[in-house]
Amino acid sequence: MEDIEVRAVAAVRADGSAVVGLGEDESGAGTHLIVSRLLTPHGSAATSEPYTLSTDTGATCEGGVREIVADGVTLTIRVSDGAAETLGIPVERRYRFSDATVAARIHKALAWLVDPARSTVPDDLFDRP
Repeated sequence: MEDIEVRAVAAVRADGSAVVGLGEDESGAGTHLIVSRLLTPHGSAATSEPYTLSTDTGATCEGGVREIVADGVTLTIRVSDGAAETLGIPVERRYRFSDATVAARIHKALAWLVDPARSTVPDDLFDRP
């Protein structure tokens, strides 16, 4: 399993989409994972469209997250074999945050992006530009 120290994090809703980004470096360099989903004009998740995963290499796939587990300052994200192969990432990766509150917020945002039918998203979970 690979560990990533998260030094850059964002959860943003704007322009018809919601995005969560986790990065190793504040400049955008290094390993990062971006999860995004289109929104309806009313701001709810466009459940007819899958969410998208993207990496620092430019690799992208639709769907693929099997599980997101929160444990204090750590989020463990497990993806399908197909997503791991397409993205060039391990099937399981731990993202370590410096703050448990931020980790919990990002966990909720990711859970909603991946499966909006199973969870609700408070308005304050995502920043707005």
